[in-house]
Parts: sequence; structure tokens; C-alpha cells
Amino acid sequence: MNVRSPFQDYRAPAFYLVTMVALNRRPLFATCEANRSKLNGDGWIVHERWQAIPQTYPAVQVSTLCVMPDHLHGILRVTERMEQSVGVPLRAFKSQVTSALRKKHGDPALAVWEP
Repeated sequence: MNVRSPFQDYRAPAFYLVTMVALNRRPLFATCEANRSKLNGDGWIVHERWQAIPQTYPAVQVSTLCVMPDHLHGILRVTERMEQSVGVPLRAFKSQVTSALRKKHGDPALAVWEP
């Protein structure tokens, strides 16, 4: 299923709302306590990698991030036209999180994200 708009130029300056889901909706990143998400160690890795996106992609500013047990919602802003689509830094983020979690859990085959 493609949820991208065929009319949107994803290299253009804009705010983007992003949702990413853990593979099979596994609750990898947090627990729910008192109706709130409480990040676990894996969730903090997600948070740290999100905050680091602008270090590699200076045209991207990160904003709100809401990490839930089995998914996340984030808002980022592209401040100037990029050569590649905003999907490139998002794929890099997913890859970095996956690599960090594979190393942390000692599982080189760990799959983290839904495609």
C-alpha cells in the first residue's frame, strides 16, 4: 500500500507527519503505565536516533516525536529543497535504529520495522 501522494514533491520544504510501525506491531519501544507510554531502552535508542537526523541531513529539522509501544509518530520539517526525497533520511533513521538494536540484543537478524 502506497500512502504517499502522487502530487507531493517530497524534496520540497514542508512539514511532514511520519508514522512508523514495528514489525508485526510488536511492543518493542515502550510500555503503557497510567495511560502513558514509558520508553524502555529500545525506545530511547529510537528517540536518540530521531534527534540525530539533522546531524547528517542539515536541511531536516526534527520536531515532535511520540514513541508508542509498537509505533511512532513524528513531525519533521524540511527547511530547503533537498536533492533526494525526505524518505532518504527516514530510511537512514530506520536503518540506524535497526543496527543499534541488533547490536544491543546480539541478534544480527532482528527485524524492527514494517516496510
